[in-house]
Amino acid sequence: MSQGVGLTLRKHRDFDFDQSIVITGNEQNDYFKVLLKVVDLLMPELAGKTIHLSHGMLRFASGKMSSRKGNVITAESLLEQIKQNCARGSARRAIWMKKNAKPLPRSLLSARSNTPY
Repeated sequence: MSQGVGLTLRKHRDFDFDQSIVITGNEQNDYFKVLLKVVDLLMPELAGKTIHLSHGMLRFASGKMSSRKGNVITAESLLEQIKQNCARGSARRAIWMKKNAKPLPRSLLSARSNTPY
């Protein structure tokens, strides 16, 4: 807990943020409720500037995403992978339509690519 309080203080000192948004998996919800309450008691001026957002579990074939283990992806790499998958899907549809002169069957629209995430 003291690390979280210290990190909040250091982030504000180093970056003088107007708002800090911390995004974690749902399993961190209870920790951040307590952390934000402690920050509110010790540094009320920072508590209102810190927001915690949580999401469902992100899992890879190799296990769940963990910044401590270095098993993370960036938003940029995820968006790039989505773009590549969309381009492959568009190319697949174009080839199908050229050969068959009709729309791609629904069963092929959801074909999964060989991506790690």
